[in-house]
Amino acid sequence: MRRSFAVLFVCLLALPVLAEEPECPFDMSKTVVQYESSSPGLGYSMFTPLRKDGRKAGFNVHVVQLVLADPFAVQVLRLRSEDMQVEKLVKAVEKAGTKVFAAINGDYFSAFEEGKHPLGLHVSGGQMLREPSGTTTFAVAADGSLQMAAPKLVANAQVGGVDFPISGYNQLAPRNGVALYFGRFAKEVLSQSKCKAIVLRTDGNSYVNHPVAATITRTIQSARKFPLADTESALVVCSQELVELPQVGDEVILDLRLKGFSGPIVEAVSGGPRILRTGDAVYEGKAEGFPLWRRGYISGTHPRTALGMDPAGSTLFLLVAEGRPGGLDAGGAACVLKGLGAADAMLLDGGGSAVMVWDGRIVNRPHAAHQRTNRRVANALAIISTADDSE
Repeated sequence: MRRSFAVLFVCLLALPVLAEEPECPFDMSKTVVQYESSSPGLGYSMFTPLRKDGRKAGFNVHVVQLVLADPFAVQVLRLRSEDMQVEKLVKAVEKAGTKVFAAINGDYFSAFEEGKHPLGLHVSGGQMLREPSGTTTFAVAADGSLQMAAPKLVANAQVGGVDFPISGYNQLAPRNGVALYFGRFAKEVLSQSKCKAIVLRTDGNSYVNHPVAATITRTIQSARKFPLADTESALVVCSQELVELPQVGDEVILDLRLKGFSGPIVEAVSGGPRILRTGDAVYEGKAEGFPLWRRGYISGTHPRTALGMDPAGSTLFLLVAEGRPGGLDAGGAACVLKGLGAADAMLLDGGGSAVMVWDGRIVNRPHAAHQRTNRRVANALAIISTADDSE
């Protein structure tokens, strides 16, 4: 009972804050922002924002600016079935042969769920780990354009000429439903003995916002637990409408449509809420379904991670602000990103998760007793090299 009253008290304290419109506490026209560059089109800066009364804010902000073009790409990082500290995730990706120039932490996650899966949409390499949850999502299309929306998913698998709605991803299929596993994220398909499994060959194309014909490599009448290669996908069909399994070599049409985005989507990370919309500061936490306690936290000053993009959708800004003491609220983050040139922006997970890696090292002072982050996170957003190191 005492705990319930404490939660109610915190929520009531948050109400006046939530009612306020986002305000800009800084004068970004007088804030000095100088980028150090490792390559043309990519730069990093650490600066202290100036308040409107001329005083320094008292904490540092770290920003990476990228003009998206070769030899750079944006990628959402997560190892198969594993959460990890951002700096260790970067090292693992580089060990596999991909150069990482910069990375920040990504989506929120449940502290009570094993594996710290992201709460919202996660797409990497055109494959989906988690479906949208109604929150703002940043995405990269196959043509390289940057997009931002709160998408809705409509997904179907056509098996033997019959359409089956897909209602789960990398997890148990619902009763009389269908789940889709992507080997990029799931090491194994979970046991559902009363359901059928169809294993598919991944062809390398984006599966998201683009219908794909996948070839059946094997079928399983009773879907006991079995391993899944990272080049495979699998449908687990519990629907009674699938009477007979299709033949090996047949095709299955997968159509995963994200309403709000255009073109095939190859990378996507959620977070939210939206804090800039076409140049105007907004606060859309309630519209995106954030609970009252989280909206109160978002409206307060804390260490922050956020991202923004320019009006053309070709320049990306990654931001991490230090805090405690100090930090940014939603309005402050919007103000800084707008001053840097962003027209659209969103928050990502913050607090103890807020971290930026630049050129192989953590550049911010994470909110921890150590000069490093000690929190494992759901995913990370990285700027990687598209150059072939063997050349």
